[in-house]
Amino acid sequence: MKFLFKSYIIILITLSSCIKELEIENSTYKQKVVLWAVLDIDSNINLKISGNKGINLNDTLDEKIADISLFEDNVLLKKIWGEKITGTMKIINFNVLAKANKNYMIEVNFADKNIISQITTINKIIKPELEFSKGEGAQFKYTITDDPLIKDAYRFDLKKYYIGVLYDSMLNKVIDSNYTFIKKYDKFDEPSINYNFISFYENNIQHYTFPVSDQLFSGKSKSFLFLLSNPISNTIFVPSGTYANGQPIRNVLVCKKRYAVVKCLKISNEYYQFLITENKNNAILGTSYYNPVNLYSNINGGLGLMCSQSQRTDTVWVLK
Repeated sequence: MKFLFKSYIIILITLSSCIKELEIENSTYKQKVVLWAVLDIDSNINLKISGNKGINLNDTLDEKIADISLFEDNVLLKKIWGEKITGTMKIINFNVLAKANKNYMIEVNFADKNIISQITTINKIIKPELEFSKGEGAQFKYTITDDPLIKDAYRFDLKKYYIGVLYDSMLNKVIDSNYTFIKKYDKFDEPSINYNFISFYENNIQHYTFPVSDQLFSGKSKSFLFLLSNPISNTIFVPSGTYANGQPIRNVLVCKKRYAVVKCLKISNEYYQFLITENKNNAILGTSYYNPVNLYSNINGGLGLMCSQSQRTDTVWVLK
Protein backbone atom coordinates (compact mmCIF):
# COMPACT_ATOMS: atom_id res chain seq x y z
CA MET A 1 0.00 0.00 0.00
CA LYS A 2 1.30 3.41 -0.95
CA PHE A 3 1.33 5.81 1.96
CA LEU A 4 0.12 9.32 1.26
CA PHE A 5 1.83 12.10 3.14
CA LYS A 6 -0.75 14.61 4.18
CA SER A 7 -0.77 18.39 4.59
CA TYR A 8 -3.58 19.71 6.71
CA ILE A 9 -5.21 23.05 7.06
CA ILE A 10 -7.60 23.12 9.97
CA ILE A 11 -9.93 26.06 9.95
CA LEU A 12 -11.23 26.65 13.45
CA ILE A 13 -14.03 29.02 12.68
CA THR A 14 -17.01 30.01 14.69
CA LEU A 15 -18.63 31.94 11.89
CA SER A 16 -20.88 34.90 12.24
CA SER A 17 -22.36 37.52 10.00
CA CYS A 18 -19.14 39.44 10.41
CA ILE A 19 -16.87 38.02 7.72
CA LYS A 20 -13.09 38.04 8.13
CA GLU A 21 -10.20 36.95 5.94
CA LEU A 22 -8.23 34.28 7.77
CA GLU A 23 -4.48 34.42 8.24
CA ILE A 24 -2.03 31.77 9.39
CA GLU A 25 -0.95 32.24 13.00
CA ASN A 26 2.15 30.07 12.94
CA SER A 27 4.44 29.68 9.93
CA THR A 28 7.30 27.83 11.64
CA TYR A 29 6.68 24.65 9.62
CA LYS A 30 9.10 23.69 6.85
CA GLN A 31 7.76 22.69 3.49
CA LYS A 32 8.04 23.85 -0.09
CA VAL A 33 4.34 24.32 -0.78
CA VAL A 34 2.62 26.96 1.35
CA LEU A 35 -1.10 26.53 1.85
CA TRP A 36 -3.55 28.84 3.53
CA ALA A 37 -7.30 29.32 3.66
CA VAL A 38 -9.31 32.39 2.78
CA LEU A 39 -12.90 33.06 3.77
CA ASP A 40 -14.31 35.53 1.25
CA ILE A 41 -16.62 38.37 2.24
CA ASP A 42 -19.49 36.41 0.67
CA SER A 43 -18.67 33.41 2.95
CA ASN A 44 -17.16 31.27 0.17
CA ILE A 45 -14.32 29.03 1.37
CA ASN A 46 -11.17 29.14 -0.78
CA LEU A 47 -7.79 27.44 -0.62
CA LYS A 48 -4.72 29.41 -1.78
CA ILE A 49 -1.63 27.44 -2.87
CA SER A 50 1.75 29.11 -3.31
CA GLY A 51 3.06 26.82 -6.05
CA ASN A 52 6.81 26.25 -5.99
CA LYS A 53 7.71 29.56 -4.33
CA GLY A 54 7.45 28.03 -0.89
CA ILE A 55 8.82 29.67 2.24
CA ASN A 56 12.05 30.76 0.53
CA LEU A 57 12.45 32.18 -2.95
CA ASN A 58 15.04 29.51 -3.74
CA ASP A 59 12.59 26.68 -3.10
CA THR A 60 11.69 24.74 -6.21
CA LEU A 61 9.07 22.12 -6.77
CA ASP A 62 8.17 20.08 -9.81
CA GLU A 63 4.55 19.81 -10.82
CA LYS A 64 2.68 17.83 -8.20
CA ILE A 65 -0.74 16.24 -8.02
CA ALA A 66 -2.91 16.62 -4.93
CA ASP A 67 -6.32 15.46 -3.77
CA ILE A 68 -8.08 18.20 -1.80
CA SER A 69 -10.96 17.62 0.63
CA LEU A 70 -13.21 20.04 2.51
CA PHE A 71 -14.83 18.90 5.77
CA GLU A 72 -17.58 20.51 7.83
CA ASP A 73 -17.52 19.32 11.45
CA ASN A 74 -15.44 16.32 10.26
CA VAL A 75 -18.01 15.41 7.59
CA LEU A 76 -16.73 15.42 3.99
CA LEU A 77 -18.48 18.15 1.99
CA LYS A 78 -16.49 18.20 -1.23
CA LYS A 79 -13.45 16.53 -2.77
CA ILE A 80 -11.33 17.66 -5.70
CA TRP A 81 -9.25 14.89 -7.31
CA GLY A 82 -5.95 15.29 -9.13
CA GLU A 83 -5.44 19.04 -8.71
CA LYS A 84 -2.18 20.15 -10.39
CA ILE A 85 0.19 22.16 -8.19
CA THR A 86 2.51 24.10 -10.50
CA GLY A 87 4.93 27.00 -10.11
CA THR A 88 2.12 29.55 -10.12
CA MET A 89 0.06 30.58 -7.11
CA LYS A 90 -3.53 29.50 -7.52
CA ILE A 91 -6.79 29.80 -5.62
CA ILE A 92 -9.22 26.90 -5.42
CA ASN A 93 -12.84 27.87 -4.77
CA PHE A 94 -14.92 25.08 -3.29
CA ASN A 95 -18.17 26.93 -4.11
CA VAL A 96 -19.28 26.17 -0.57
CA LEU A 97 -20.75 28.85 1.68
CA ALA A 98 -19.52 28.62 5.27
CA LYS A 99 -22.24 28.33 7.90
CA ALA A 100 -22.38 29.91 11.33
CA ASN A 101 -20.99 27.95 14.28
CA LYS A 102 -19.40 25.26 12.09
CA ASN A 103 -15.79 24.08 12.03
CA TYR A 104 -14.13 23.57 8.65
CA MET A 105 -11.02 21.62 7.69
CA ILE A 106 -9.21 21.51 4.36
CA GLU A 107 -7.09 18.41 3.82
CA VAL A 108 -4.50 18.25 1.02
CA ASN A 109 -3.01 14.84 0.24
CA PHE A 110 0.26 14.57 -1.71
CA ALA A 111 1.86 11.32 -2.82
CA ASP A 112 5.28 12.99 -2.78
CA LYS A 113 7.27 11.96 0.30
CA ASN A 114 9.36 15.15 0.12
CA ILE A 115 6.43 17.29 1.19
CA ILE A 116 6.40 17.30 4.96
CA SER A 117 3.13 16.86 6.81
CA GLN A 118 1.79 19.89 8.62
CA ILE A 119 -1.00 20.93 10.92
CA THR A 120 -1.74 24.65 10.75
CA THR A 121 -4.11 26.45 13.09
CA ILE A 122 -6.00 29.39 11.62
CA ASN A 123 -7.22 32.11 13.98
CA LYS A 124 -10.94 31.94 14.42
CA ILE A 125 -13.85 34.31 14.24
CA ILE A 126 -15.56 34.60 17.59
CA LYS A 127 -19.32 34.45 17.62
CA PRO A 128 -20.88 37.88 18.21
CA GLU A 129 -22.31 38.39 21.67
CA LEU A 130 -25.90 39.49 21.99
CA GLU A 131 -27.38 40.94 25.14
CA PHE A 132 -31.01 41.89 25.62
CA SER A 133 -32.87 43.66 28.37
CA LYS A 134 -36.59 44.33 28.70
CA GLY A 135 -38.76 47.07 30.07
CA GLU A 136 -38.54 50.84 29.79
CA GLY A 137 -35.25 51.92 28.19
CA ALA A 138 -34.55 48.37 27.00
CA GLN A 139 -31.13 47.78 25.47
CA PHE A 140 -29.87 45.55 22.72
CA LYS A 141 -26.08 45.13 22.68
CA TYR A 142 -24.15 43.57 19.78
CA THR A 143 -20.42 42.93 20.29
CA ILE A 144 -17.84 41.86 17.72
CA THR A 145 -14.48 40.57 18.96
CA ASP A 146 -11.61 40.56 16.52
CA ASP A 147 -7.83 40.97 16.39
CA PRO A 148 -7.17 44.21 18.35
CA LEU A 149 -3.82 44.79 16.63
CA ILE A 150 -5.31 45.47 13.18
CA LYS A 151 -7.71 48.24 12.25
CA ASP A 152 -10.44 47.24 9.86
CA ALA A 153 -13.54 48.76 8.30
CA TYR A 154 -16.98 47.27 8.81
CA ARG A 155 -20.32 48.07 7.28
CA PHE A 156 -23.01 47.66 9.87
CA ASP A 157 -26.73 47.65 8.99
CA LEU A 158 -29.87 47.45 11.06
CA LYS A 159 -33.35 46.89 9.66
CA LYS A 160 -36.49 47.00 11.73
CA TYR A 161 -39.44 44.80 10.84
CA TYR A 162 -43.04 45.62 11.83
CA ILE A 163 -45.72 42.97 11.34
CA GLY A 164 -49.39 43.63 11.89
CA VAL A 165 -52.71 44.77 10.41
CA LEU A 166 -52.51 47.51 7.78
CA TYR A 167 -55.49 49.89 7.53
CA ASP A 168 -56.38 52.34 4.79
CA SER A 169 -56.31 55.65 6.64
CA MET A 170 -58.77 57.28 4.22
CA LEU A 171 -61.37 54.50 4.00
CA ASN A 172 -60.68 52.98 7.44
CA LYS A 173 -60.68 49.44 6.09
CA VAL A 174 -58.20 46.56 6.32
CA ILE A 175 -55.74 46.39 3.44
CA ASP A 176 -53.67 43.46 4.73
CA SER A 177 -54.17 41.50 7.95
CA ASN A 178 -50.56 40.22 8.00
CA TYR A 179 -48.53 43.10 6.57
CA THR A 180 -44.74 43.40 6.99
CA PHE A 181 -43.18 46.86 6.94
CA ILE A 182 -39.37 47.06 6.76
CA LYS A 183 -37.65 50.23 7.88
CA LYS A 184 -33.92 50.81 7.45
CA TYR A 185 -32.06 52.33 10.34
CA ASP A 186 -31.46 56.07 10.03
CA LYS A 187 -29.71 57.76 12.92
CA PHE A 188 -31.23 61.11 11.98
CA ASP A 189 -34.75 59.74 11.74
CA GLU A 190 -34.45 57.64 14.91
CA PRO A 191 -32.61 59.74 17.50
CA SER A 192 -33.82 57.40 20.25
CA ILE A 193 -31.43 54.73 18.97
CA ASN A 194 -27.88 55.44 20.07
CA TYR A 195 -24.92 53.20 19.39
CA ASN A 196 -21.16 52.76 19.61
CA PHE A 197 -20.73 54.69 22.86
CA ILE A 198 -19.01 51.77 24.54
CA SER A 199 -15.75 53.69 25.02
CA PHE A 200 -17.48 56.15 27.31
CA TYR A 201 -18.24 53.27 29.61
CA GLU A 202 -14.55 52.36 29.49
CA ASN A 203 -13.62 55.98 30.31
CA ASN A 204 -11.28 56.11 27.33
CA ILE A 205 -12.29 58.96 25.09
CA GLN A 206 -9.39 58.39 22.67
CA HIS A 207 -10.92 55.18 21.38
CA TYR A 208 -14.32 56.73 20.74
CA THR A 209 -15.50 56.26 17.16
CA PHE A 210 -18.53 58.01 15.75
CA PRO A 211 -20.05 56.33 12.68
CA VAL A 212 -21.17 58.05 9.51
CA SER A 213 -24.66 57.77 8.13
CA ASP A 214 -24.06 54.55 6.20
CA GLN A 215 -22.87 52.73 9.35
CA LEU A 216 -19.21 52.23 8.40
CA PHE A 217 -16.97 51.47 11.37
CA SER A 218 -13.24 51.22 11.93
CA GLY A 219 -11.35 49.44 14.68
CA LYS A 220 -11.74 46.16 16.51
CA SER A 221 -13.33 44.67 19.61
CA LYS A 222 -16.26 47.05 19.24
CA SER A 223 -19.61 47.00 20.96
CA PHE A 224 -22.63 48.45 19.20
CA LEU A 225 -25.20 49.51 21.76
CA PHE A 226 -28.80 50.10 20.74
CA LEU A 227 -31.16 51.82 23.15
CA LEU A 228 -34.53 50.45 22.08
CA SER A 229 -37.14 52.23 24.16
CA ASN A 230 -40.59 50.75 24.54
CA PRO A 231 -42.96 52.25 21.96
CA ILE A 232 -45.62 54.68 23.16
CA SER A 233 -48.10 52.98 20.86
CA ASN A 234 -48.31 49.89 18.67
CA THR A 235 -49.49 52.12 15.83
CA ILE A 236 -47.10 53.23 13.10
CA PHE A 237 -47.73 55.20 9.95
CA VAL A 238 -46.67 53.61 6.65
CA PRO A 239 -46.26 55.59 3.40
CA SER A 240 -48.96 54.62 0.91
CA GLY A 241 -47.36 56.10 -2.19
CA THR A 242 -50.42 58.26 -2.91
CA TYR A 243 -51.04 61.97 -2.37
CA ALA A 244 -54.02 64.16 -1.50
CA ASN A 245 -53.89 67.95 -1.85
CA GLY A 246 -50.16 67.63 -2.48
CA GLN A 247 -49.57 65.82 0.80
CA PRO A 248 -48.48 62.15 1.09
CA ILE A 249 -51.09 59.81 2.51
CA ARG A 250 -49.90 57.39 5.20
CA ASN A 251 -51.74 54.19 6.07
CA VAL A 252 -51.97 52.90 9.62
CA LEU A 253 -50.19 49.73 10.74
CA VAL A 254 -51.22 48.24 14.09
CA CYS A 255 -48.26 46.04 15.09
CA LYS A 256 -48.63 42.53 16.44
CA LYS A 257 -44.89 41.83 16.34
CA ARG A 258 -41.69 43.77 15.74
CA TYR A 259 -38.04 42.76 15.56
CA ALA A 260 -34.66 43.93 14.25
CA VAL A 261 -32.15 42.25 11.95
CA VAL A 262 -28.47 43.14 12.32
CA LYS A 263 -25.80 42.56 9.67
CA CYS A 264 -22.09 43.26 9.93
CA LEU A 265 -19.68 42.94 6.99
CA LYS A 266 -15.94 43.48 7.04
CA ILE A 267 -15.01 45.60 4.00
CA SER A 268 -11.39 46.61 4.70
CA ASN A 269 -10.14 45.15 1.42
CA GLU A 270 -12.46 47.46 -0.52
CA TYR A 271 -11.06 50.68 0.98
CA TYR A 272 -7.84 52.60 1.48
CA GLN A 273 -7.30 53.92 5.01
CA PHE A 274 -6.02 57.42 5.77
CA LEU A 275 -5.44 59.22 9.08
CA ILE A 276 -6.37 62.91 9.12
CA THR A 277 -5.12 65.10 11.99
CA GLU A 278 -6.69 68.49 12.70
CA ASN A 279 -6.51 70.90 15.63
CA LYS A 280 -9.79 72.74 15.18
CA ASN A 281 -13.48 72.07 15.52
CA ASN A 282 -15.32 70.55 12.56
CA ALA A 283 -12.05 68.91 11.53
CA ILE A 284 -13.37 67.19 8.41
CA LEU A 285 -16.19 69.61 7.58
CA GLY A 286 -15.12 72.05 4.90
CA THR A 287 -12.04 70.11 3.81
CA SER A 288 -11.51 68.03 0.71
CA TYR A 289 -11.92 64.91 2.85
CA TYR A 290 -15.54 65.59 3.73
CA ASN A 291 -18.30 63.45 2.26
CA PRO A 292 -17.60 62.68 -1.39
CA VAL A 293 -19.63 59.71 -2.60
CA ASN A 294 -16.84 57.15 -2.20
CA LEU A 295 -15.39 58.36 1.10
CA TYR A 296 -16.35 57.52 4.66
CA SER A 297 -15.03 58.86 7.93
CA ASN A 298 -15.30 57.68 11.51
CA ILE A 299 -16.81 61.04 12.52
CA ASN A 300 -19.93 62.89 11.54
CA GLY A 301 -19.36 66.29 9.94
CA GLY A 302 -19.48 69.01 12.57
CA LEU A 303 -18.73 66.79 15.55
CA GLY A 304 -15.38 68.51 16.04
CA LEU A 305 -13.27 68.38 19.18
CA MET A 306 -14.66 66.74 22.30
CA CYS A 307 -14.13 67.50 25.98
CA SER A 308 -10.60 68.75 26.58
CA GLN A 309 -9.23 67.74 23.17
CA SER A 310 -6.89 70.21 21.47
CA GLN A 311 -6.28 67.94 18.49
CA ARG A 312 -7.87 64.84 17.02
CA THR A 313 -6.92 62.22 14.47
CA ASP A 314 -9.72 60.74 12.38
CA THR A 315 -9.72 57.61 10.25
CA VAL A 316 -10.94 58.14 6.70
CA TRP A 317 -11.69 55.22 4.37
CA VAL A 318 -11.68 55.82 0.60
CA LEU A 319 -13.20 53.29 -1.78
CA LYS A 320 -10.59 51.67 -4.02
